[in-house]
Amino acid sequence: MVKQLDHEWVEAQKIVISTNLIAAAKKHLQFLEVVHKNGNLYDGPVLEKAIFRLNPVRYMVDCIELFGKILDQGCVAVSSIDGTCRKQTEEIWKKKYPQEAYELEFGFKNDDQTHSTNLQSTNYDLVAAVKRQSSFFHKVSSSIFMGDLYLEEVVKRYKGFLHLVRKNIEKMLGNPIVPTYDIDLIWHTHQLSPRSYCKDVMALVGQVLHHDDNDTDHR
Repeated sequence: MVKQLDHEWVEAQKIVISTNLIAAAKKHLQFLEVVHKNGNLYDGPVLEKAIFRLNPVRYMVDCIELFGKILDQGCVAVSSIDGTCRKQTEEIWKKKYPQEAYELEFGFKNDDQTHSTNLQSTNYDLVAAVKRQSSFFHKVSSSIFMGDLYLEEVVKRYKGFLHLVRKNIEKMLGNPIVPTYDIDLIWHTHQLSPRSYCKDVMALVGQVLHHDDNDTDHR
């Protein structure tokens, strides 16, 4: 039995991930910290203006419908926490959207709700999704999560999780596979490189895995 379990772990570690999840997880945590410190981003008109994609399958569908391909954040955008090309981005923004300020004032009141709520670009309820994720950073905010050795182990555990998902699909068991918070952090991070995520999971199980954040049964 022990040998079989060891074999399963070895097989899990053979799973190929085509992005550097350790480096990406650190940036992800920095971003989550910025958002968490500004609770306004979790609810209300600020959220409606700052809304961003979360579900990998919905994101893929939306990108193909709008652009004919999947947009990967690594090649089309960088996080503001890096400060990269910020000036150039602001200049482009002002040319494209002169009526909309580049910097969003967190204390603003949006009386015209049609500006943000009626112009939907996706059928996925991103507002509800963000609210469900509002407590996530608290679960992964310990300084240990920024350590390379710790993240290396978590990436291994993420591969173990993907291996369980693969076995579940192959055997058509239909069992719910729920990640722990550390594994979920890496799963979230993997999704932030959508082309890599789609490529990797398609090669693994032949389909893009849904991230069902309605299930709160984490450990």
